[in-house]
Amino acid sequence: LRSQVCKQWRHPAQRSDTLSARSQAVFLSTQPTTNEVANADRLSTSKYIFDKLIAIACGLGLGYTLAGTLDFVFDFPKPLEITWDLCQANDEVKEAFGTPLSKSLFWDGNVTEFQASVTLPISGPRGDGSLVGRLIKDKKGTWIPLLIVVRKEKRLITVVDTSNSPRSFLNEV
Repeated sequence: LRSQVCKQWRHPAQRSDTLSARSQAVFLSTQPTTNEVANADRLSTSKYIFDKLIAIACGLGLGYTLAGTLDFVFDFPKPLEITWDLCQANDEVKEAFGTPLSKSLFWDGNVTEFQASVTLPISGPRGDGSLVGRLIKDKKGTWIPLLIVVRKEKRLITVVDTSNSPRSFLNEV
């Protein structure tokens, strides 16, 4: 009984009752050598590492792209902050829109090193409108608002208007 059990568990190439001599020779000749197995392991390991590096590089690239996109979309420059703060402090704007006053994440305009022209959608419990601001930067690096108005339907609310004031501050610009 023991010899029958051992015979069942032998490798097929070693079992003379199932394969012919020629089949055994072909089977044994197709078996990889130790060097071939080691090379295959080395190749599969290096392919695995290469695949992981590619995945990491793609992940970093996508992460960097996402961070740049979010920074671009949610960028809120200093002139826009100044315009928003002055708008929130204005009593006439609070009366027209109600409180709390909220701003949109998206704004339009142009901000350069020395001047800014911005438009920001705003809303409150009593309606929607837009905040428009024009600012310049003086020699000290301080943003000076020239004109800030809020549009609500057909109504214009002036928050800051320096068009009729003396232009002495322009000497500092």
